[in-house]
Amino acid sequence: MSLPLTIALWIVLAVGVGIAAGIAAVVGHLSGRLARGWTDESAARAANVVTLGSAFVAGLVIWLVVGASADVESVISPESAVVAAVVAAVAGGVTAGVVGAAAITGFARPRPDLPGVGEPATVRRQYARYLSVLFLLVLLLVAALEPAIRAGPLAIGGVVAAVGVGLWVLGPFLLVVSSSTRAPTDAERERLKRVLGAAEFHPRSVRILEGGDEYVSVRLLGAPGGRTLFVSSGALEAVDDETVCAMVTTRRAQAAYYHPLAVVAVLVAVTVPAVATVTGDLPVPVGLAISAVFVLGGLWAIRRLRLAADDRAAERVGAEGLATAFERAADAAGFDLEGNPGRNWLSTAPAFSTRIERLRARSEAASDRE
Repeated sequence: MSLPLTIALWIVLAVGVGIAAGIAAVVGHLSGRLARGWTDESAARAANVVTLGSAFVAGLVIWLVVGASADVESVISPESAVVAAVVAAVAGGVTAGVVGAAAITGFARPRPDLPGVGEPATVRRQYARYLSVLFLLVLLLVAALEPAIRAGPLAIGGVVAAVGVGLWVLGPFLLVVSSSTRAPTDAERERLKRVLGAAEFHPRSVRILEGGDEYVSVRLLGAPGGRTLFVSSGALEAVDDETVCAMVTTRRAQAAYYHPLAVVAVLVAVTVPAVATVTGDLPVPVGLAISAVFVLGGLWAIRRLRLAADDRAAERVGAEGLATAFERAADAAGFDLEGNPGRNWLSTAPAFSTRIERLRARSEAASDRE
């Protein structure tokens, strides 16, 4: 294939990505307008669905087009299948980042009070970087699964489980690569030392997540013995030590319940029937029905694990104290807890209001017993 034709075809793909980004921005804008009257949590869930959905569709299409073109030497002419897989994954990952960033930008324009959303330029960079890295890794994984696909659904389930555990172990490294992080300043280090001392918890390392004042988050990633605590700069600026301590304690309790492994189990449970459907081992209606049941049931189980982790954290900091900490964190992040949060069947986390009400009920029950 001639070089001019190759360049022309890549230009066509770039134009296609631009059009997809424009469509995603319009869809995001319309969704944001529709979400104006929704609660903050419902709007945030809708924003995630629109953003990830747009990124997934666009990234998948470009990945398939580039991969197919590589196979017939119409866009690129790699010396090996490995080069073709990498190029296709990079193209799909970059596309997902660009389109996802356009979608969240469009959503945030009519809903500028969306929790965690600050300056549009900052939001675009954050989403573009995170989604690009995420989809690049996923698409490389899919390409690596080809031998397992030939071996059957059970082999794929085993590979997905192994990769999931690997991602669990490498979670801190992946977040550093896909997000903006830094080491704590001397003042932040001293403050976090007091907080972690109060929580009686000493992770392997601590990193600060840069996301703007609106971004209030505490994450604990990695396997036991190698866990890294990520605290957003917004959390350190917006809430007191007691609230940060409660958030750390909750994350620690979630890690103790092997919440990441539950996510891996759901992925495996969904992947096996999905692949069996694609390969023809299961009728399409049966495969889709089984996958849907596993998705909804798995997400329900993960939400129950989070509630159980809340109970465990409440044993350390008190149910009332934890409920108050959740309220402070939600207020600092801009979440309005008033109103019905709606259904969250496709979420891994129960609604903030549900968790707070449950903790308050637990506190009142304990007071009545006394």
